[in-house]
Amino acid sequence: MGKAIEAFAHQAGHNIIGIRQNNRISFTEFLKKLPSPPDVAIEFTQPEAAFQNVSNCLLAGIPIVCGTTGWNHQVPEAEELCRKTHGALIISSNFSIGVNIFFELNRQFGHVLSRFQEFKIIITETHHTEKKDMPSGTAVRLAEDLMGVRKDFTGWQLNSLKDSEEIPIFSSRIPGEVGSHTIYWASPIEQISIRHKALSREGFAKGAILAAEFIFDKKGVFSMREVLKF
Repeated sequence: MGKAIEAFAHQAGHNIIGIRQNNRISFTEFLKKLPSPPDVAIEFTQPEAAFQNVSNCLLAGIPIVCGTTGWNHQVPEAEELCRKTHGALIISSNFSIGVNIFFELNRQFGHVLSRFQEFKIIITETHHTEKKDMPSGTAVRLAEDLMGVRKDFTGWQLNSLKDSEEIPIFSSRIPGEVGSHTIYWASPIEQISIRHKALSREGFAKGAILAAEFIFDKKGVFSMREVLKF
């Protein structure tokens, strides 16, 4: 992701003034080594590092775009810190333009089909073997959006059909797969499905750059719906 974001940033005419790939030097020391204060930071790292990275940027007054998934339990705290520091923050489980259109379609399908509870829901997702979190943040977002319109669902379950009150998410990891998500609505007599498949990481990088362009002169907590004007 770092390489793809770097390439798209240059294509869009932006200057990358620093890349912090590890914690061998402190965040404060890293900022001191930069030739000028950054207008915005883009964070794609690991779940265990995301909250600290986001917090460091907000406390330093740097708007930040974060695409790391797997740290949902700390996201509300990060958003509250953004408000307290009058900072700017976008956190998204997926920055791909296509996936964000997919999110919108999922919400609309869910709203329409909420009247027909004979349709059961299954979400499947496949990613590369290096992906740390399971299920993907995108799959969790899809499930949570459906829970917002289907009040009979109380949560989601991973690779299981045991609890009828939870949306099942089936995850798999195979070499070379960028990312694929499918939502099935199935009744005893028919099935409807929608699918998004990423062909490269470029879509995620392009969306992250769009988010950075959107946020650098703003204050507050934003989403990709606002970036893409949905």
